[in-house]
Amino acid sequence: MMTTTDLGPYQQLIKAMVYKVTKPYNLNPDDFTDLVSDVNLKLLDKSLAEYDPKKGMSISTYIGMVAKRHAIDFLRKRKEAVTKTGDMSNETQDIWSPQADALGRLIKLEQAAKLRQAISTLKGEDRDLCEAMLEHDFSTEDYAKKRGVSTNSVYVRRCRVLARLRTLLTSSRQS
Repeated sequence: MMTTTDLGPYQQLIKAMVYKVTKPYNLNPDDFTDLVSDVNLKLLDKSLAEYDPKKGMSISTYIGMVAKRHAIDFLRKRKEAVTKTGDMSNETQDIWSPQADALGRLIKLEQAAKLRQAISTLKGEDRDLCEAMLEHDFSTEDYAKKRGVSTNSVYVRRCRVLARLRTLLTSSRQS
């Protein structure tokens, strides 16, 4: 079994994997630190004793897998606790709360407004393509048939328009 000093080189890996899994859930810093500590303890107590290099997995891959699974389990348990108890205290209030849903809808509305504004600055054919695909749910093939052009040309145009929109939206975010 490894000692705590042996996990030193893998601390960045553990933190990175926990961060990657929990980033969309806006985990508070205390929970993040606790979760990283829990992963360390889990590895030192049990998981590393079960590690078998003969199975073809590197130690870093194994540690990353344990960290990822433990972080996912943590998020599931937290969701179940909120769902079962209905407790919306500051400790457990998270993305599953009604307030978070309202905030998420507000953010999406703001993003949609910015997207509409960016689309309105595009040239005629590009704007038509965006409106057909976003508002009328046209597929690339459907739009190609409607315009009487090849699917490949619509695909290329769509990629260029998306790149232009991405540029417009990122430049508006920075200003």
